[in-house]
Amino acid sequence: LLPLALVAAVLSAVPTLALAETGRWEMPRGDFTDTLPLADATTDGSYRVLWLAAPENLPADGHALDDSLAWTLSLDGLPLIGDAGLAADEGAVDLIDGVIRSAVGGETMRLGRTLGAFGIRYVVILDRLAPAPYSATGTPPAPALDDVLSRQLDLQQFEGINSAVSLYVNTEWTSVRAAGVPGFDAGRDDLSDLAVDPLHGTLGVLPGRSTELHGRLPENTELYLAQSNDTRWRLVVDGERTGRRHSVEFATVFIADVEGEGDATLSYDTPLWRHGAAVLQVLAFVVVFGAMARRRLGGRQELSA
Repeated sequence: LLPLALVAAVLSAVPTLALAETGRWEMPRGDFTDTLPLADATTDGSYRVLWLAAPENLPADGHALDDSLAWTLSLDGLPLIGDAGLAADEGAVDLIDGVIRSAVGGETMRLGRTLGAFGIRYVVILDRLAPAPYSATGTPPAPALDDVLSRQLDLQQFEGINSAVSLYVNTEWTSVRAAGVPGFDAGRDDLSDLAVDPLHGTLGVLPGRSTELHGRLPENTELYLAQSNDTRWRLVVDGERTGRRHSVEFATVFIADVEGEGDATLSYDTPLWRHGAAVLQVLAFVVVFGAMARRRLGGRQELSA
């Protein structure tokens, strides 16, 4: 299984390498970096962005709901190149897929409450791969999608951003890593429970994209992790490893039994095959960029001759 996992990880980088060979990654000359007013994660805690678009317009690899609509997640802003091919949380894919389908089918007016459990603070609908004027044409997703989101009582739309994008902020979001008083999630065993009684009263902590995060936990709190329950995640507070339990169907809560504020380290024990795959991908990028440099150098030498 290990060699197969390595091969799969490297193959996932092949499309990206092919685009890199062109020198501009086949991307428009502008992106949404300066268009979307996304928050600084160090202020209120880390969050996720849910991107909805036609499959060809997604900013990263995603999951198709049908031929015209797909979704993907990013952490603390726009996707990074390193996010390509890596789902934000594979264990939650089916759950998020079901939540989106229920909203599109008109089954809820409280989509934000459910998405909030996954740390989703923003919902973005893309009509094109880049904002105007960098991209004039595209393939908009289902026309009713904006209507569906505008009817949600816990999603607020930002007006007048750009003709290529619609942005909604979730007023019921919970940080991807949040501190709450013991039992803050009591009675919410399933995602469906959140439509009536959402998570609230939490504080975003330990912001960042790393698999090892350091910070302080407030006194007498538990740590909510909006990530599929995985024993490779662990929390150490004041040198002691904490206990854990399940929360709202998919997430994890770490139980920090300490007095006063504690020095906390949340870390993920990355499987060895992922490290190996990362090394192979880096080597592949080096080979591609080396070939590009040699080709361009050779072209210049021919012109000078």
